[in-house]
Amino acid sequence: MLLYIPIIFLSALFMQNSLPSRGLLGLIEGVNIRNSNMLVASDFLFISLVVFNLFGNCEKYLYGYGKYELLRYKKRTLILGKIILKSFLSVCVFCLTRIIIYAFLLFIRNEKIIDFTVADISNYIFTSILSLFFISILQILVELKFSSFAGVITAFSYYIVSTILGGYFIEKEQYFPLLFLTTNFSMKNRTDLISADFVDLYILYLILAFAIIVCIFLCRKIIKQKDIF
Repeated sequence: MLLYIPIIFLSALFMQNSLPSRGLLGLIEGVNIRNSNMLVASDFLFISLVVFNLFGNCEKYLYGYGKYELLRYKKRTLILGKIILKSFLSVCVFCLTRIIIYAFLLFIRNEKIIDFTVADISNYIFTSILSLFFISILQILVELKFSSFAGVITAFSYYIVSTILGGYFIEKEQYFPLLFLTTNFSMKNRTDLISADFVDLYILYLILAFAIIVCIFLCRKIIKQKDIF
């Protein structure tokens, strides 16, 4: 994790340099509606850490020496649960580390840090963890079904497509497609428009939870049927 801190620092620096002078609210608001290239790049840099941190976590149990650990268990779902728990904890650590580093960078640059409400920061933490956790579960699902490389490509592709299309649909005031583009859920300047004109913010939480549960169910089904011999 210590090796990732400089990259999270760079991601926060890129984001702050592309925003007007502001505190943590800049991080909470996320990529602006017009898809600023610098903001998208800073977010992509952060997402890449989460994705590569999980690279090969499933595949190591399906091939080579790792498969013998899988065979020791009566239920393969125990291994899956271990992988999912590690994924969730990693996402939590990454999200909280990003907030701390972003605030620290504001401090050393003599910028205002607290310019948000408790609801703002709590919603950001909750939706960030859930949206990143969904991407990680999606990565696990594809890795179990195909390969670790396919899992990484899928996770990256989903993030890029979801973020860029999110900005496009909001500019066109077409909010329904955003319900299927979950990376936008943690960006306040997007969810404010969605919740005000289309659907309540808590419905977005339910959508994320439902998507995660479905992916976990599919992961469980795949790993139970996986031929590892």
